[in-house]
Amino acid sequence: MAIAIALLLVGLVGGFLAGFLGIGGGIVYIAILPIFLKQAGIPNSELVQFIIANSIFGTMIAAISGNIVHLKYNRFYKKEVALVGLAGTISALATLYFVVHTSWYSQELFNLVIVLLLIVILYKTLKNSSRKFRFVREVSFDRGKLSLSGISGGFIAASSGLGGGAIIVPLLNLGLKMNIKKAKSISLGVIFITSVVITIYNTMINAPQTIEVTNYGYIIPSIVLPMSLGALISTPFGVVISRKSPAFLIAYIFSAFIALVIFKKSLELYQFLD
Repeated sequence: MAIAIALLLVGLVGGFLAGFLGIGGGIVYIAILPIFLKQAGIPNSELVQFIIANSIFGTMIAAISGNIVHLKYNRFYKKEVALVGLAGTISALATLYFVVHTSWYSQELFNLVIVLLLIVILYKTLKNSSRKFRFVREVSFDRGKLSLSGISGGFIAASSGLGGGAIIVPLLNLGLKMNIKKAKSISLGVIFITSVVITIYNTMINAPQTIEVTNYGYIIPSIVLPMSLGALISTPFGVVISRKSPAFLIAYIFSAFIALVIFKKSLELYQFLD
């Protein structure tokens, strides 16, 4: 019961951030899930794959809740979501097959990818987080840049479990000069599309037979269900509060959570190398 309550709290935090920041909640899940997965008896050799699979499931549930709110307020950008989502799906499936579910993709490499990626995102976000970079104007529909955002997001989602929003939001906001609130809305729609496909893929793969806890492929219901319930509850509140918050404040909070994950993953890398 205590573990279920703890997972519910993790879902509440991740879901709120998913709605508020448009990043799907994965930035919380990848930091916390290793604790619960190790308690469930998942071996280190398979830990990365389980972290990614269950984090993506959590982001999928949060994205459902968040997108319903965006639809309610008529802030769901169907054309952009469809294009970026298609590119992201193709990229995510290729990454799962050729990178994640291979023998050489280790926990250390996983942490290194996360740290390097988030350092770049943190630098770009802080550099452009002042009021003069709020980008309130509408931008043209650029298929090439939107597709590139989807490809990048799909790769990040599948290789890190972050959901893809951690790269889609900065690319749309900084690369296309798109208002960050519109970028977050598009990101949440794309996260739902890519996370559904990734989750289906992860349930179809046979996990190691030595795992005793009930599982469907790489998905562990006893972990993802309490977490997902929390996300369902809190994501709408994150979306509503985000709509009332200034863009620069969202950028600063986004940066703070990125910095926390960088610190945690860097510490894990240091402990491995020490």
